[in-house]
Formats: sequence, C-alpha cells, structure tokens
Amino acid sequence: MGSLQQKMAVSNARRAHKTPSKKPNKIGTFVYVAGLVGDLTDDTYYYEVLRRFAKRERDLRKLGYSVINPMTLVKRGTAWHEAMRKCILALCKCTYISPLPDVTKSKGGMIEMQLAEQLKITILIPSKIN
Repeated sequence: MGSLQQKMAVSNARRAHKTPSKKPNKIGTFVYVAGLVGDLTDDTYYYEVLRRFAKRERDLRKLGYSVINPMTLVKRGTAWHEAMRKCILALCKCTYISPLPDVTKSKGGMIEMQLAEQLKITILIPSKIN
C-alpha cells in the first residue's frame, strides 16, 4: 500500500476530469481552502500564511466562487482541535475544496482532504480552470 501522498495523487488524477471548465453560474457555490497553517506564534510566519490563503481566496473569488478561508474562520491562538472542529463543519458545507501546494505537509490539511474525498467534495485548483 502506497503513501497517503501517492494515494492523493492518484485520486486527484482520477478526479481531474471533474474540475469545472468555466465560471459557476450560481452564487453560493462554496470552496474551502486547505493548506498548511502550523504554529502561528511567530508573527512573520503568521503573516506569510495569511497571504498564501488570501491569494487563493482572491483567485477563487475572481472566478465567481464563494470562499471559506480557515485563516479568517478561526482566530489566532485557537487550540488545534477546536480549529479543526470549526473547519470540518465549514468544509461539509462546500461543493469544492481547493488545496494549497503545501497541504500534504499539514496534519489538519490531510484530514480535510481525506474527508473531502469521502464526502465526494471535488478538488478545485484555479490554475486548471479555463
């Protein structure tokens, strides 16, 4: 049995044909952004993480999606398990999940990706949308 990253790559390849090829017609199509958050006690790192998530949020909004950004959903300093509970509830309301490149380095991000796969939430990567 291969690593989780290998399984995700295979899953992503299988699901790639499901990625929308144009902007959605309906307002309210939610996309959850998943990625590495890590220890936010260092201000420099915290602002870098905010920028990465905000960039993906902007890219998705330009395409017409409503975005759930965990960096704006959860307050800095929230315990990991409490943050994950909030994030998982938000993810369950989404049609899509948009992983950042570093998602495989994140325990929480991998939980979100696995849950999304089980719930048939489609992976959406803005650069792959025409």
